[in-house]
Amino acid sequence: MDNESIFWRDLSNPPLKLDRGKGVYLFDEAGNKYLDAASGAAVCSLGSGNSEIAQTLKEQAKELSYAHMSKFYSQALADWTDQLISVSPDNLTKVHPVSGGSEANETAIKLARKYHLERGNSKKYKIISRATSYHGATLTALSLSGKTSRQEEYAPMMSPNPKISPAYCYRCPYNRDPDKCSLECASDLERAIVQEGESTIAGFIAEPVSGSSAPGVHPPDRYWGKIREICDEYGVLLIVDEVMSGMGRTGKWWAIEHSNVEPDIISTSKGLGGGYVPLGAIIVHDNIHKAVKDGEGSMHHGFTYGGNPVCAAVGSKIIQIMEREGLVGRAASMGERLLQSLRDSLGDHPYVGEIRGRGLLIGLEFVKDRTTKEPFEKSLNLPRRLRQSCLNHGLYVYPGGSPVNGQKTTQTMIAPPFIIEEGHIEEIVNSLLKSIGEVFD
Repeated sequence: MDNESIFWRDLSNPPLKLDRGKGVYLFDEAGNKYLDAASGAAVCSLGSGNSEIAQTLKEQAKELSYAHMSKFYSQALADWTDQLISVSPDNLTKVHPVSGGSEANETAIKLARKYHLERGNSKKYKIISRATSYHGATLTALSLSGKTSRQEEYAPMMSPNPKISPAYCYRCPYNRDPDKCSLECASDLERAIVQEGESTIAGFIAEPVSGSSAPGVHPPDRYWGKIREICDEYGVLLIVDEVMSGMGRTGKWWAIEHSNVEPDIISTSKGLGGGYVPLGAIIVHDNIHKAVKDGEGSMHHGFTYGGNPVCAAVGSKIIQIMEREGLVGRAASMGERLLQSLRDSLGDHPYVGEIRGRGLLIGLEFVKDRTTKEPFEKSLNLPRRLRQSCLNHGLYVYPGGSPVNGQKTTQTMIAPPFIIEEGHIEEIVNSLLKSIGEVFD
């Protein structure tokens, strides 16, 4: 720690100082090389050091670097939103730009409330979410999260929101077989709506494929069909949080597309800016936009850097590169290979409970006992120890997990850039094998 002016996120464990990045690799100031197997935090989908993106950033900054959306916009913003709509579900036709995932979820929540106000449903204000989830660091987004380790210190400041069972088949709260179950975890949404009072529920928010709270967890595709039916029956907006899972990471542009269900709002970020610029958005169903347009005609909400021309230009370039290089399909195929390789190498390990995921959003969950699925004791601090061991072996992974029955779970997210090759998969697996052996055995 050579810079005392920085208020570190973790004061007891300051980060490594990076010097540069190229492709799937990061290099620290001592020259050590790390394979970025988490894309930072599922952000750097195209890897580091892309000269085409850097040139786009430079050119736009010279032309127009800022335009406040209260009165101005840019051609860069118009081009990017058109491109984003072109790869989005058919009836989601409007984009509201922000700077990050927490902002996107805050905006989606407020828009859900605004929509119901415009339709004369002034009592609808509650947002239902799921346990074992994470939706952001801002107070409202954190209130909707089901990651208690992040919430405890701020609990008195957060608004209460109803939560339903997680769609977490490995730790199914109903002890059901996911191939034969009656989707009790989806039916729990109806229970919560009725219990809270259907006239008060504005929306339901959930991740199609979970990120940091339970990396790689996703329900059977039929789950979302039932969720859509319940939302429609009770006049509840379906908000899918694709901050991590969106922009091609699961092998489709949007993870919700695996289930052939159309949401009302998609909130997204991370891969939009690819680690080159801070960029986020909500993508909105035409019906919601029409309700606001035909009503008051405005939404009293906005962020300073929403619609920034430089960020928008980079967002456009990222979509262009992804389409040109077929990177969404590549995320699907390379994800299948990586998942299979991990299962082949680690599937029988005595402390590996489950290896799951979709595309290049994969999670490993470690347990003390494979039969009981008992987590390791928190005092062992295994997530930090495993992450450090991986770094020692030239691999960067992202720790994840939420408490189960009061015990912190040990989970790891593997979400490399879409540009990985076969050799990188072998490198990821080999380094993981060494680190897991070092920490657990």
